[in-house]
Amino acid sequence: MSRVISSLLLLVCTLLCVNSARAIADDKIDLSGGWNFEVDIAGNTGAPVFIFKQDGEKLTGTYKGQFGEARVAGTVKGAAVEFSFDAQGAKIVYKGTAKKGTMAGEADYAGQASGTWKAAKIDVTGVWSVEIDLGGNMGTPEFNLKQDGEKLTGQYKGQFGEADVTGKVEGDAIEFSFERDGNKVVYKGTISKETMKGDADYAGQATGTWTGKRKVEAK
Repeated sequence: MSRVISSLLLLVCTLLCVNSARAIADDKIDLSGGWNFEVDIAGNTGAPVFIFKQDGEKLTGTYKGQFGEARVAGTVKGAAVEFSFDAQGAKIVYKGTAKKGTMAGEADYAGQASGTWKAAKIDVTGVWSVEIDLGGNMGTPEFNLKQDGEKLTGQYKGQFGEADVTGKVEGDAIEFSFERDGNKVVYKGTISKETMKGDADYAGQATGTWTGKRKVEAK
């Protein structure tokens, strides 16, 4: 009997340790990917995009905003994040706290100005209404997308019927495609919050431009 109880206790402890390890892994912060920022500097607002790559506590990436583009470097220690970039010879420093998919904090602009910021990780998961112009021929397909890291899957619905979609999201850049009757249709573009736009290639037979807007779910 004592051996049975000991075995059961060992099994319970093992399960608890495994579940605890999984919980820690799920809570681990990884800032890699694209982020939409909202910055308020004494009433002056901006909406830059940061594309991060996290390697342990090391953070690198790219800033895109009103100062053009710049390299970013910083650290992530637990939930605390700090990163900076140089703009026109001035060092701009962001400090804050990160959670899964969001972060917020304060910014210092070379000691000349300070303000607050908040950010949300780019995630195109959802239903998107698209308008496409192929040399004057208009279409309004719908894409139901699911993003998992950089991997993109989903479903196309439009004048060609329905088709599976595959693609990728790298920072604020998106590319996805589907096939109909052996022809591959490729969309490439840039994401900006709840909208995106870019170019499309229809199996090398036609090209055009497209814009997309995320559909708001009815409440």
